[in-house]
Amino acid sequence: MNHFVIESERLCISPKSIEEMEALCNIEADPELKKAYSEMLNAMLKLNITAQTEPDNTISQTVLLKNGFFRDGYGDEGPLYKVGR
Repeated sequence: MNHFVIESERLCISPKSIEEMEALCNIEADPELKKAYSEMLNAMLKLNITAQTEPDNTISQTVLLKNGFFRDGYGDEGPLYKVGR
C-alpha cells in the first residue's frame, strides 16, 4: 500500500495500518508515547468504514481488497466491503 506523509515544521503525519500501530505500541519505551499510540489504536479499532462498488467495477474492488477491506455482502449499489484486520 502506498503511504503519504504530511509534514510541517513541527509535525509529521504518516498513516499506519492496525498492525503497524500494534507494533509501535509494543516497542515504544516512553510511557506517554505508548499511551498515545494505544489511544490511537483503540480509536482505529472502533472505526466502522465501509465501501461499495458497482458490480462490474473489478478495479475498485481490487483496490479495496489490497488496502485492508474484505467483502461483506451486497449493498444498495453493489458489493459491500468493510475494513478488516
